[in-house]
Amino acid sequence: AQEHPAVDSELGDAKQPALENEALKAFLEAAGPAAGVILRKPALRTAFEAEPRELCEAAVEGCSAEERVQVLSLFSAWVAVEGDEAMRLSDLSMSEEETSEMINTLETCGAELK
Repeated sequence: AQEHPAVDSELGDAKQPALENEALKAFLEAAGPAAGVILRKPALRTAFEAEPRELCEAAVEGCSAEERVQVLSLFSAWVAVEGDEAMRLSDLSMSEEETSEMINTLETCGAELK
Protein backbone atom coordinates (compact mmCIF):
# COMPACT_ATOMS: atom_id res chain seq x y z
CA ALA A 1 0.00 0.00 0.00
CA GLN A 2 1.19 3.48 -0.80
CA GLU A 3 1.80 5.92 2.01
CA HIS A 4 0.09 9.29 2.06
CA PRO A 5 1.62 11.11 5.06
CA ALA A 6 -0.65 14.16 5.27
CA VAL A 7 -3.81 12.16 4.67
CA ASP A 8 -2.68 9.38 6.98
CA SER A 9 -1.83 11.87 9.75
CA GLU A 10 -5.22 13.58 9.37
CA LEU A 11 -6.79 10.15 9.54
CA GLY A 12 -4.67 9.16 12.51
CA ASP A 13 -7.41 10.54 14.71
CA ALA A 14 -9.06 7.52 16.31
CA LYS A 15 -12.51 9.02 15.66
CA GLN A 16 -12.02 8.78 11.88
CA PRO A 17 -11.83 5.42 10.08
CA ALA A 18 -9.09 5.00 7.48
CA LEU A 19 -9.81 5.72 3.85
CA GLU A 20 -9.97 2.44 1.96
CA ASN A 21 -9.87 3.95 -1.54
CA GLU A 22 -6.20 4.36 -2.53
CA ALA A 23 -7.09 6.63 -5.46
CA LEU A 24 -9.02 8.93 -3.11
CA LYS A 25 -6.11 8.94 -0.65
CA ALA A 26 -3.74 9.99 -3.44
CA PHE A 27 -6.19 12.64 -4.70
CA LEU A 28 -6.61 14.19 -1.24
CA GLU A 29 -2.86 14.07 -0.63
CA ALA A 30 -2.35 16.04 -3.85
CA ALA A 31 -5.02 18.53 -2.73
CA GLY A 32 -2.92 19.42 0.30
CA PRO A 33 -4.40 21.48 3.13
CA ALA A 34 -7.68 21.97 1.28
CA ALA A 35 -8.41 18.27 1.86
CA GLY A 36 -8.44 18.77 5.64
CA VAL A 37 -12.09 19.80 5.84
CA ILE A 38 -13.12 16.73 3.82
CA LEU A 39 -11.17 14.44 6.10
CA ARG A 40 -12.60 16.01 9.27
CA LYS A 41 -16.27 15.96 8.25
CA PRO A 42 -17.79 12.47 7.98
CA ALA A 43 -20.58 13.68 5.68
CA LEU A 44 -18.05 15.09 3.22
CA ARG A 45 -15.96 11.93 3.32
CA THR A 46 -19.09 9.94 2.55
CA ALA A 47 -19.86 12.16 -0.45
CA PHE A 48 -16.38 11.54 -1.86
CA GLU A 49 -16.44 7.81 -1.11
CA ALA A 50 -20.03 7.06 -2.18
CA GLU A 51 -21.05 5.43 -5.43
CA PRO A 52 -22.56 7.31 -7.14
CA ARG A 53 -20.91 10.52 -5.97
CA GLU A 54 -23.45 12.84 -4.35
CA LEU A 55 -22.98 16.08 -2.47
CA CYS A 56 -25.78 17.67 -0.46
CA GLU A 57 -26.21 20.81 1.61
CA ALA A 58 -25.97 18.87 4.88
CA ALA A 59 -22.45 17.69 3.94
CA VAL A 60 -21.13 21.26 3.60
CA GLU A 61 -23.07 22.61 6.59
CA GLY A 62 -20.75 24.45 8.95
CA CYS A 63 -18.11 25.10 6.30
CA SER A 64 -16.89 28.65 5.84
CA ALA A 65 -17.48 30.32 2.46
CA GLU A 66 -13.85 29.61 1.50
CA GLU A 67 -14.12 25.97 2.58
CA ARG A 68 -17.33 25.53 0.57
CA VAL A 69 -15.63 26.78 -2.59
CA GLN A 70 -12.69 24.44 -1.97
CA VAL A 71 -14.95 21.46 -1.28
CA LEU A 72 -17.09 22.09 -4.37
CA SER A 73 -13.98 22.44 -6.52
CA LEU A 74 -12.40 19.27 -5.10
CA PHE A 75 -15.65 17.34 -5.44
CA SER A 76 -15.92 18.40 -9.10
CA ALA A 77 -12.32 17.44 -9.75
CA TRP A 78 -12.73 14.07 -8.00
CA VAL A 79 -15.81 13.23 -10.08
CA ALA A 80 -13.96 14.25 -13.25
CA VAL A 81 -10.73 12.35 -12.58
CA GLU A 82 -12.65 9.24 -11.53
CA GLY A 83 -14.43 9.35 -14.88
CA ASP A 84 -17.88 9.34 -13.35
CA GLU A 85 -20.59 10.05 -15.87
CA ALA A 86 -22.67 12.11 -13.48
CA MET A 87 -22.21 14.35 -10.49
CA ARG A 88 -25.17 14.48 -8.12
CA LEU A 89 -25.89 17.63 -6.16
CA SER A 90 -28.96 17.57 -3.96
CA ASP A 91 -30.57 20.32 -1.91
CA LEU A 92 -27.46 22.40 -2.50
CA SER A 93 -27.81 26.14 -2.87
CA MET A 94 -24.72 27.66 -4.44
CA SER A 95 -23.43 31.18 -4.80
CA GLU A 96 -22.36 32.54 -8.17
CA GLU A 97 -18.71 32.14 -7.07
CA GLU A 98 -19.28 28.49 -6.12
CA THR A 99 -21.03 27.74 -9.40
CA SER A 100 -18.25 29.41 -11.40
CA GLU A 101 -15.59 27.51 -9.47
CA MET A 102 -17.30 24.17 -10.15
CA ILE A 103 -17.69 24.91 -13.86
CA ASN A 104 -14.07 26.08 -14.15
CA THR A 105 -12.83 22.96 -12.33
CA LEU A 106 -14.85 20.64 -14.56
CA GLU A 107 -13.61 22.41 -17.69
CA THR A 108 -10.00 22.34 -16.44
CA CYS A 109 -10.31 18.59 -15.83
CA GLY A 110 -11.72 18.09 -19.33
CA ALA A 111 -15.11 16.98 -18.07
CA GLU A 112 -18.03 17.38 -20.42
CA LEU A 113 -20.92 19.42 -19.10
CA LYS A 114 -24.36 18.20 -20.13
